[in-house]
Amino acid sequence: MSSISLSFLVLSSMYVVNCAYQEEPYHTLTVPFGTENGGRTTEQVFMEFHCHTVLYDSNMAMKITLNSSEEVFMAMDKCGMRIFETTEDTDNATLILGKEWVETMLTGIDKTCDVINEYAANFTFDCKGPCNGTITFSLLEINPDDLKANYEKSNSATEAIPFETLAGEVPAIANAEMGVLIEAVFLNPSLRLEFDIEYSTDYIMTLRKCSLEFLKLAGDGNPKKHVLTWEEIKLIRMVKLTECPENRQDSVKLAMTSVHPGHGTVTFSMTRNKVNLLHHPANDYTSMILARGVPKHNSTRNSVPKTKMSNRFGILLVPLVVFFVSYFIN
Repeated sequence: MSSISLSFLVLSSMYVVNCAYQEEPYHTLTVPFGTENGGRTTEQVFMEFHCHTVLYDSNMAMKITLNSSEEVFMAMDKCGMRIFETTEDTDNATLILGKEWVETMLTGIDKTCDVINEYAANFTFDCKGPCNGTITFSLLEINPDDLKANYEKSNSATEAIPFETLAGEVPAIANAEMGVLIEAVFLNPSLRLEFDIEYSTDYIMTLRKCSLEFLKLAGDGNPKKHVLTWEEIKLIRMVKLTECPENRQDSVKLAMTSVHPGHGTVTFSMTRNKVNLLHHPANDYTSMILARGVPKHNSTRNSVPKTKMSNRFGILLVPLVVFFVSYFIN
């Protein structure tokens, strides 16, 4: 084998090593929880490192893993607002939250959180009896090819969905392909997302994905139009962007429950309004892009991401390896 061919192989192997994600101990944050007699306990978690990493590297996602000795209820709150809660008690769960999910959570965050709590979230656990467990935050490398294979864009502009519920807590569930509408109203303050619900009895409709519910809409049996606020639009986009091992699709589930047997129709649609949506970040900027992502005082785009091997180290090491290999071959 010539020295040129061998040098090429060494360069190629060094490039692969240099670009691969290198997991480090500080990439994983494990938060324990537990109660001796059952009931609720809340743990505050600061997710700045994981959020920054995901924001600045589109091939990375934040992975949240729940493990508990007993089945528990789990909820996430941020700056006094409920982000999500589990639809039923569970002893294990895995969530995959990518760049767009984190961007959505942080968009307009300066209006609802102070600087200290921008990356803080409260996780509440409710056990029926004694329990202990952990919630772990780590990083997951996303293969772009796998993402394209598993990720389908929904493009329905409007849809009417019939529902029929029995008395009790068992919901009637339907898929709502509304990805394009969600993206449009998130980016454009003159657009509104509306749910027209005609139901024969009192109801609660929730938006769900991956065994989590993010948003609840309630009615009293009379026709009602729910026009989503800015914070509700953020939540519904986070529903759409939430992923788990069993569901990587770009869709939302609607779940209807009622105390008494009922039936009716849910119609979602997008409308245009002459007045911009209240609290939409685009009202304060000339373009929506400026309103997305972390605040300027936290910007570190020019720094080398901690999740990669240093490019400078790779650049210095490759010539040295090639020199020594060529020397010994010759």
